[in-house]
Amino acid sequence: MTKIRENEQDLFLNILREIAIWLRDSGKDMWSLAGLEREPFLKDNAGAEMYICRDHGEPVGAFMLKDENQFWWPEVTGDDTFFLKKFGVSEKYRGSGVSAQMINGIKVIAKERNKKFIRIEIYADREYLAKFYKENGFEYVRNRIMPDGVEIAFYEYRVG
Repeated sequence: MTKIRENEQDLFLNILREIAIWLRDSGKDMWSLAGLEREPFLKDNAGAEMYICRDHGEPVGAFMLKDENQFWWPEVTGDDTFFLKKFGVSEKYRGSGVSAQMINGIKVIAKERNKKFIRIEIYADREYLAKFYKENGFEYVRNRIMPDGVEIAFYEYRVG
């Protein structure tokens, strides 16, 4: 997995769009396609580290690491946390173990950067995601109900 270069931004976004379409078509809608339009996405995520994971050069997944996330985690200040965002694996590679390999790589990056936590938020009704993160060492923190009634679950991994 490598941090993207500027000329890979469209590839990164295409991976996320493919995942968003698959989620929508399988009844697990999560990311809006409008939210993945190039200019607004890059503006909203300025400063985020964007990564593409590859298998023999072929893109298999993508994710972002952010140093702050005041909307979801307003109580978290300082620089001891990575917020994991837009974590996903291409359809062809689902079920292959790539997700766990990606999480392990993220843990290595966090440790190298002296982060104490990796934090993520997911839809609370996505039991398969909760199971995945728990199996990879994340602990449940809390839930938050949004004004539209959607319930979000918060998880964190303690690095080291």
